[in-house]
Amino acid sequence: MEYNMDAILAEVTPQELPPPYSDIARAVNMETALRLAQLYQGTHLYFPKLDEVLRTKRNERIKKEFNGYNLKELAIKYNVTDRWIRELVGEAEDENQLGIDNYL
Repeated sequence: MEYNMDAILAEVTPQELPPPYSDIARAVNMETALRLAQLYQGTHLYFPKLDEVLRTKRNERIKKEFNGYNLKELAIKYNVTDRWIRELVGEAEDENQLGIDNYL
């Protein structure tokens, strides 16, 4: 008589799973943890930080929200420096503003 693996897995609790599956089961759900176990068991799985993705999306938002007058507000909102926002959006040159070249 053959046993049913799914029936046995249905009896397993998150506390009985080894890390990192137990953490995943508690954070998401048991079904997802077991699916990941089936896909990746026995392999080394590395979850890279999301820093680069988050930084890119933050910078896109800053560029989109920047109106030329809200530099301080954006710096506070996104916890960055005024200088960083200036570098990010670039110095938009005003056509009506006289530059040093006009005086030479």
